[in-house]
Amino acid sequence: MAMFRKKPVVILARFFDGSLASANRIREWSDNKIDIEVHNNFKDTSSMVFLKVGTLEGTMHAVANTVIIKGVEGEFYPCRKDIFLKTYEPMPDHQDSNNMWKQMEEHHAPRTREDNTDK
Repeated sequence: MAMFRKKPVVILARFFDGSLASANRIREWSDNKIDIEVHNNFKDTSSMVFLKVGTLEGTMHAVANTVIIKGVEGEFYPCRKDIFLKTYEPMPDHQDSNNMWKQMEEHHAPRTREDNTDK
C-alpha cells in the first residue's frame, strides 16, 4: 500500500458557532457563495441556523461547531471542528488564527432538546 502525507499548505478558515451573526460573517467572507438557512421550531420558538456550502462534491450543510475552509483553488467546504483541531494548527504569530483557535477550544455546541431529556 502506498502512503502519503499532506503538503504543508496555508488555508483560510472561519469558525461557525451556529449563530446568525456568525453565519452572516461567513457569507460575507465567501462573497455570498455560502447560503444561510434558518429552520424555525414552532413548538418552542427556537431556531437553528445552517450554512449551505457548495463544494466540488455538491452542496453540504454546515451546523454549529463547524469550520468553513477556503481551499487552495478558492473553493469552500465544511470541516467538523474536532477534525479541524486534529488536522490543522494556527499560524505562529498570527493573532486572528490564535483567537479563532481559542474560540473553537472554548465553544460548545448548543444544547438540543434531546440533550435535555431525562434518561
